[in-house]
Formats: sequence, structure tokens, C-alpha cells
Amino acid sequence: MAEYQRADQDLVRLGAVTERAGALNSIAAIRFDRGDYVGATADNARLLEAFLTQPTNERATALQNGAAAATVIGDSERAIRWYLESIEIANKLDDKNLYSRALTGLGVVHAQLGQLDLATAHFKDAIQLLRTSNDTNRLGLNLSRLGDIYNQTGDYEHAIAAHKEANKAVDEKARPYRQQLAALEKPLRERLMNEKIEFHLQLAEKTNSFGEKT
Repeated sequence: MAEYQRADQDLVRLGAVTERAGALNSIAAIRFDRGDYVGATADNARLLEAFLTQPTNERATALQNGAAAATVIGDSERAIRWYLESIEIANKLDDKNLYSRALTGLGVVHAQLGQLDLATAHFKDAIQLLRTSNDTNRLGLNLSRLGDIYNQTGDYEHAIAAHKEANKAVDEKARPYRQQLAALEKPLRERLMNEKIEFHLQLAEKTNSFGEKT
């Protein structure tokens, strides 16, 4: 980190704009990886304001990186604004990868805010785009997040289906993730079975009560 910061200071003195943007981008990435999400958000804000001012792939990527950091620190308003701008750029560039990443990010933000209908819509849109790509791990991640929302809302059958498809989507390199998804399926299935049993018990009780009255 210190090396990048010294390099940034040297580049300021030299007036090397492009190189300084690269250094600042690296600093932001390191901060994010180290868990300094406040610093990462601030660095990406500087990067966007001072260097990446045109609607390019680089700006869209910085917007999404900054939005991811802002999401973690609870700056939802900024995160949503940055993700939406990245979608505008993705549309202009006809870049489905950028677009799907932004949709995933928006899904995470809205889920964090408890806006589950919006989160569901964003994850479904991301999944639709990712089905036509080769990024099966991100497809699996979005399916898993969608499954989590179904679980939260009590839609256990769809939750199981989403997690099961997520299991199939991820490749062998993501085996720990696959095992995690498999572990989620069992309690969901048990909960669904318990609810079905409870429903039939209540139905039997109502039927018996009706028979007694007649």
C-alpha cells in the first residue's frame, strides 16, 4: 500500500494523469481486499471525479467497484446511484457483462435494505443475462442469492429449486461454494416438509370438527 501511495505522490509531481489513475485504482482495490471499505469508496470517488470522466468501460468498472464498497459501509444511496450510472454506460457499450454485474449489485443493495421485490427483480434479470454467458459461477451466485430471498419470504419450493440450479451451475473450482449450497438445501427441504405436514394436520382437524358437528 505504501509503495502505491508514494508512487501516486511522485506521479502528481510529474503530472502523469493516466499513470496516476492506474495507481489510484490499485490503491482502491487493495483497500477493498483488506477490508477498508470506507477508503475504497473514497478512492473510487476520487478516481471517478478526477480521472475517469468519460462513459467508458473503465469508468463503469470503477463505478461498480466503488458501489460494492459503498454497499458494505451502508451508503446505499451512493451505491444505487453508481450502479445505475454503470448500467447506462453498459447499455451504450452494449456490454452484457457490465450490465449483469450492475444488476447483481443492485440486487444486493435492495436486499440489504429489505426491498425484496426489487432485489428479486434484479437477480432474475441478472440470471437471464448470465444464462447466455460462460460465467457459470456468477450465475450460481445469483441463483443462490435469489434462493435466499425465496427462503426469507417463505417460498421454500422455489428456494430449493434455485439452490439446486446454483449447485449445478458452479464449476469444480468452486467446490466449497457448491458444498455450501448443498448444505442449504436440506434444512429448506425439511422446513417445507414440516409445513406440508402441518397443513395436512390442520386439514384433518377441520374435517374431524365438521364430522362431529354433523
